[in-house]
Amino acid sequence: MNQSISETFSDCERIRFDLIETELDLGCTFVRIAADARNDPVKQKRNTENARLAYDTACRLIARSLLNEDQMTHLQARTEGLRHQLVALEEVIP
Repeated sequence: MNQSISETFSDCERIRFDLIETELDLGCTFVRIAADARNDPVKQKRNTENARLAYDTACRLIARSLLNEDQMTHLQARTEGLRHQLVALEEVIP
């Protein structure tokens, strides 16, 4: 199997997109768990921290990617949605 450099690069960017999507999915899952744990501050804090870590990771990966415009628009919208959910949990995001 002999892939060209452009095919390999394309594969890497597709995998990066999938990884960012996975991080955002994880962040949303942790936000839901944190929101449901309002009566358990330790659980809420832990899951909010995990959601924030997923958010920060997604942002870092987006900044390093060379995705196409549609992919970037999609990921930026999802990232902004996660950001709003974190803010609703009183997480401070600069």
